[in-house]
Amino acid sequence: MNRILITKYGNGILSALYTGNRMEEALVENPANPSIIENIYVGKISCIRPNINAAFVNIGTGADAYLSLENNPPIIFVKKVGKKDVSPEDEILVQVAKEAQKGKTETLTTLLTFKGKTVFLIWGKEGLSVSSKIPSDQKARLSDLVRPHLPSGFGVMVRTNAMYADDEEILCELGELKENAEKSLSVWKHSTAFTCVRKSGPEYIAYLRNTYRSRFDEVLTDQEDIYQALLQKKQEEQDMADIPVRLYTDTRPNLCALYNVKNQVQRALGERVWMKSGAYLVIQPTEALTVIDVNSGKRISGKDKQKAIFEINLEAARECARQMRLRNLSGIILIDFIDMVDSSQEESLVEEMRRECAKDPVRVTVLGLTKLHLCEITRKKVMRPLAEQVKGIRFEEEEKHKNS
Repeated sequence: MNRILITKYGNGILSALYTGNRMEEALVENPANPSIIENIYVGKISCIRPNINAAFVNIGTGADAYLSLENNPPIIFVKKVGKKDVSPEDEILVQVAKEAQKGKTETLTTLLTFKGKTVFLIWGKEGLSVSSKIPSDQKARLSDLVRPHLPSGFGVMVRTNAMYADDEEILCELGELKENAEKSLSVWKHSTAFTCVRKSGPEYIAYLRNTYRSRFDEVLTDQEDIYQALLQKKQEEQDMADIPVRLYTDTRPNLCALYNVKNQVQRALGERVWMKSGAYLVIQPTEALTVIDVNSGKRISGKDKQKAIFEINLEAARECARQMRLRNLSGIILIDFIDMVDSSQEESLVEEMRRECAKDPVRVTVLGLTKLHLCEITRKKVMRPLAEQVKGIRFEEEEKHKNS
C-alpha cells in the first residue's frame, strides 16, 4: 500500500510519501525556517534594474526578493508613488513563486495563483490550460467541462489530479477557489506595506494537494491535532473530501520507528546511495548544478559485461529519479552513467529515465545524453532541497544528551 505519513520530525512536521516501507518523497515543515511559498504580500519596490528588466521588492521577510518585469503583467498597485509604470516606493501585490535557496533570494510573481487539488486559478492571466500530463482525449473532455464556468478575471489551469476526479468535484472546487480568491483579493485594498494578505496554510495540506491522488491510498498520522485538522478540511473543502485519513494510535512501535523515519531521512541527506544490485550512486550538489555519478561497485561479473552495465544503468535511472524527488533536487542535474558501447542501449536508458521522471509532480525535462555521455536533466526550482529544509531541526533526545 502507498500512503502519506504525517508525523513529528524533531521540532518540525514531516510529510512523506511511502511505497510499502520505502520513503519516496519528503517535505519537512521547519518552525525555525518556515516556508513562505505561495504567500501573497503587499510588497514595496526598493529599486528597479532596467538592465535585467526586473525589480527588487521588500516583502518584510529579510533580503529584497526578485521580481521579473518582463513576464509579470499586470500589476496590482496598492499604493502608486512614481509617475513611471513601475517606480521605487510603489506598493504592489506579489506572490512568492520560488523560495530562497543556494544563496539566492525569493522569486516573486504578480500572477497570483490559488491552488486546489484538481484546478487552480490565476489572477491576471485569463484563459484555460490543461496539464500536459493529461492524455489528449481527457484534455478535450476536461476543457469542455470547465470552459463554460471560467470565472471573470481569472485564468484556470486543470491539474493532472483532475483525471481521477468526477465532474461535480471539479466544478465544486472551482467555485470554492473563486470564492476564496475573491476574499483574499478584497483584503489588499485596506492593507499596508509588508502585510501578508494570504498565507498558504500548513505545508502538509499543500503537499496533499500537490501529490497526484493516484499515488497514495491513505494518509496516516499519529498527531491528534493534525488528524482533527485534516478531518475539518475534508468537511469544509471539496478538494480534500475524498482523501482517506487514519489516526495511528499504537505506541509500540510508534509511527516513526515503524517506518524507520529518522534513518531514511538521514540516508536521503548522505552522499552515497546503495542500490539492491550492489552498485551505488554518489550525489554531489554544487552551487550551479547537481552531479550524480553511477558506480558499479562489485556488481559487474560474468561474461556478459555490457549486459550487466546496462542493467546497472537502468536500476540507477530509477533510483536517480527517486532521489531527485526525495531530496527535492532542482536546476541542472547531470548523471554520469557507466559508459555503454551499444547506442540502442543508450536510447533505451534515456527513455527509461523519461518514464521515471514522468512520475514527478514537479516539471522535469530529460534532455538526453551530451557528447560526453552525461545525461542532462532540468528540474523546476520551487521549494528548498531537503538538506535546507532540515537545517535547525532539533530532537529532544539530542538536546538532552548535549546538556547532560
